[in-house]
Amino acid sequence: MEEVKAVVKCGNCQTVLKERTDIAPADRNPCPNCGSMARAFEVSLHASITFKGKLTAKGKRAGAKKHFVIQVMGDDFFRKMKKWTKLSRVIDREHDSYREIFTDPDTGQTIHKCVEPLSQHTGHGSAKAKENKS
Repeated sequence: MEEVKAVVKCGNCQTVLKERTDIAPADRNPCPNCGSMARAFEVSLHASITFKGKLTAKGKRAGAKKHFVIQVMGDDFFRKMKKWTKLSRVIDREHDSYREIFTDPDTGQTIHKCVEPLSQHTGHGSAKAKENKS
């Protein structure tokens, strides 16, 4: 969220004046402290930024072509809800296991959960059937 704040001060003695920032110089009143018509404007901006992160870990044995385990943990954008969520995914080829859980970080509620044998987890991601474009 962004917040902009402007303060009008006397350009001579720096007394804070209760004036709008858009008053034309000809329409200003003199500073009640020193009588100057000069003005100094201080503008401050407050903004915040939020970082998201996700960690992927892969286990692979020497000489093997595929990873025996893949773990993904962290922030993920859940497109169905158009919201950032927490993701926990473990693909364990060695134990024929697939587990994926999306959690709402605000409520702690489970949004999506899929726990099944990896051999039955088909038709998702790169395993989806491709459309024939001929």
